Amino acid sequence: RTWAQVAQTYNRSADLLVEINGCVGTVPPEIFIPGVNWFPGVSSAAAPNPTAPRTSPLQGYPLPEPAAVVMNFGWQPDHDRDAMVFNTGVALAAAADTLVLAVGAGTVAFVGTDSVYGNLIVVNHADGLQTRYANLTAMAVTVGQRVAQGATLGKVAAQSEGPDSYLF
Repeated sequence: RTWAQVAQTYNRSADLLVEINGCVGTVPPEIFIPGVNWFPGVSSAAAPNPTAPRTSPLQGYPLPEPAAVVMNFGWQPDHDRDAMVFNTGVALAAAADTLVLAVGAGTVAFVGTDSVYGNLIVVNHADGLQTRYANLTAMAVTVGQRVAQGATLGKVAAQSEGPDSYLF
């Protein structure tokens, strides 16, 4: 299938799907489609009613205290490579061993190691939302576990370079 076909099937922008899936030319076997939740036992909600006020199920914060944003989501200049790169998350400044907290109630969908993000935890939430917590150590949850907002998921890992650590 092409990106245009996938976009049409899921009523999404092809440009968005290409960007959010790493800007590859062909559709890989597994892709992320915003708003589509494939985790067993968690259903995606129907399109929201535009006249009804909605409250996001993500009301928490991933760290015990507010932190500086080191890198925003989206295209960023990478001065080391003299190029623009796409950042798929938000990096927050946090000291090593800082607790990482669930921003909303949900079901743990993934706990493991990722080649890009290191130790990674993925939590599925209501309304088809999903949060990802990367650069972790001491992961404290298991796949299938239900977590409450504010539950400890793990801790921020120490960076291999320099004194600062980050939660992605």
